[in-house]
Amino acid sequence: MKSLGSMVKHRDEDEVLKSLSEELAVGVCIMQDGRFCYVNSTFPLAIGYTVDELVGRDSLDIVVPEDREMVRESTIRMLKGELLAPYQFRVTCKDGSIIWVMATVKSIQYHGRRATLGNYMEITKHKEMEDVLKETEERYRELADSITDVFFAMDERLRYTYWNKASEILTGIRMEDAIGRSIREMFPDSPWRRNAEQMYRKVLKTQQPRIFVNDYDIDGSHYIFEINAYPSRGGVSVFVRDITEHKQAEQALRQSEERYRTMMDEMEEGYYEVDIAGNFTFVNDAMCRILGYSRDELVGMNYKTYTPEEDVKPIFQAYNRVYRTGEPLKWFPMLEIRKDGTRILAEDSVFPLRNEKGEVIGFRGISRDVTERKWAEEALGLQTAYFQQLFDSSPDAIVILDTDTRVVQANKGFERLFGYSSGEGEGRTIKELIIPEDRLDEASAVSRMVFHGEVVRKELVRRRKDGSLVDVCMVAYPIRFDHKLVGIYSIYSDITERKQVEEALRQSEEKYRTILEEMEDSYFEVDLGGHLTFVNNPVCRDLGYSREELIGMSYKGFTVRKTSNPYSKFLTKCTGPVCQTRASPGRLSAKTVFRVLLKHQSLLYEIIRVRLSGSVALGVTSESAYRQKRNYGKAGKIIELCSIAQ
Repeated sequence: MKSLGSMVKHRDEDEVLKSLSEELAVGVCIMQDGRFCYVNSTFPLAIGYTVDELVGRDSLDIVVPEDREMVRESTIRMLKGELLAPYQFRVTCKDGSIIWVMATVKSIQYHGRRATLGNYMEITKHKEMEDVLKETEERYRELADSITDVFFAMDERLRYTYWNKASEILTGIRMEDAIGRSIREMFPDSPWRRNAEQMYRKVLKTQQPRIFVNDYDIDGSHYIFEINAYPSRGGVSVFVRDITEHKQAEQALRQSEERYRTMMDEMEEGYYEVDIAGNFTFVNDAMCRILGYSRDELVGMNYKTYTPEEDVKPIFQAYNRVYRTGEPLKWFPMLEIRKDGTRILAEDSVFPLRNEKGEVIGFRGISRDVTERKWAEEALGLQTAYFQQLFDSSPDAIVILDTDTRVVQANKGFERLFGYSSGEGEGRTIKELIIPEDRLDEASAVSRMVFHGEVVRKELVRRRKDGSLVDVCMVAYPIRFDHKLVGIYSIYSDITERKQVEEALRQSEEKYRTILEEMEDSYFEVDLGGHLTFVNNPVCRDLGYSREELIGMSYKGFTVRKTSNPYSKFLTKCTGPVCQTRASPGRLSAKTVFRVLLKHQSLLYEIIRVRLSGSVALGVTSESAYRQKRNYGKAGKIIELCSIAQ
């Protein structure tokens, strides 16, 4: 099951793989479901493709059609452990040319799924050299009669028909004693005789030449021969070449190549060899950098020198297990002390080192410094723990969704708010869990906005498990990883009580507005800039304007110019700090008289009484204003407004 931690883990895995494989001079790739899902830069460069052209492509597309079945079978056999040696095949380059490659594969886990790790090395020049060698060997066979190498011929029943002088010298058997006798009559039963007889019969059956190597013990000496057997008229002809020295050199080369292949396959930094006592006999430059010593200082140094005292016994036991079982030890942790005294955490893989007799004479190992990685893992683990604690303990409902809007993780607040038990919603879509049927389109629109990178804040209605609806405030954030959007992080807050309060307020205001509309006195509201925000019907009647004309109108639009400035000062006085701090509800804090113009330009005097409510000044026409009309000697209506600080 996915989690935020697993997302970060996949990123660490990619970065480690890339940092290792890009340093190699061989092609490295990872395949899943038969397709490339990762290739290092060396691999496509050899065949003319770019990394992007190969990733996602069927891995057999670049293999020459005639070799594909062999490649498929060899891959399966190597993954099963039936094939140990690298296999060779031809690859078609982007420009149409064909090259030879040598490959090895192994099974790994990549992003939580089974995958195949492949290593590829171009061997075109090597194959060309093999072809040249094969041609040379054919010429050699044609000249066999004129050289001094061992040569003999046999009929279909493997009876000797020819036996040259070199054969006599090597075996001590004269030609006249060999002719007419079979191989079984000539040589006692032994593994080399049975092997040779089997190969000769294959040549007779297939009519194809065979080259094989056989070991012989003659007069107390051990020989290794390369035997070339090819079909001839009525039997088989055989050339024998002494390759004892060549094989010894080849064995030394193979041991060297094995050492290199081990380092290459593990793709790590430090390499070392130690004897049975644990003393370094060889180290590479990377091992010197890890421990901080020069090569001269390390060669001959015992492992106890750089191992903390408390770890000496466990390290000895680990190496001893490799010695007794012959099995390698992969990536076990070791605490090591550098030359400067600092301690580092390393991971080592140890393999038995054998001589030509197969005896364990020491150990070879690969080491990598993982100190920084461990620190990073601990820091990441701490951050993850912090996040998880906040996630789990939040009173709000929090849910993490993948790109299919399926629940990856939900906290306890989510379970409480929507009535689901722990883990019940994981793997199900958010629509299944909490979206009402009539709001599916709305939910889809929200998801699209978040997947486009937006942070969405909305008040919504969602459904509990029992079918009841709940008012929520939702904030949804996109989750990005490696510049890609990988999910949604949503927080739901229960706003049911707030909605109930808002509804009660709305009903109260509606009742309040109804009272204002039905009252006989004029009533209006202005903002602190002097613009009308509400008027009742009596105001419209008195001033001669419609409601639409008055809303938004400045007081300057209906006051006489000479009195507009005093009115502004009056409004400032009513709403200023002194008024607000000293006045009390129901008490007059300011009062003035000014002239206004009706829509039809009639002039009237008004007594204004203003009341401050938040950021709005409320004006009320008092019935007493009608009674004071005569005191101002002008036609029209006198309006009294009061300011009451609140």
